[in-house]
Amino acid sequence: MNDTRITVKVFATLQLKLGVREIAYTGPPVTMEELIAWLQRWAVAHGNETDVTAELLEPDRSIRPGTMLLIDGKNVHHREGLKTPVDGSVVSVFPPSGGG
Repeated sequence: MNDTRITVKVFATLQLKLGVREIAYTGPPVTMEELIAWLQRWAVAHGNETDVTAELLEPDRSIRPGTMLLIDGKNVHHREGLKTPVDGSVVSVFPPSGGG
């Protein structure tokens, strides 16, 4: 099986916390949920203490309100949510924005 190549683009506060705009994933095919877990491992491996999972997901593992996870510009909310397969794509990750 060939490796999948995914460009993960991070925005807003997550970009500031991770210190990068893009991260390249190369590996077996993954779902959005698995890609978020990989992003968490990437952060730890690069000495970053950001809890990526908590930034994007609720404790029950659902997508946090206000989070946008796009695959090639299409929101996973309109597909299979966290179970949406991600393959050879550009993933854009927008954490919830604060305000008030």
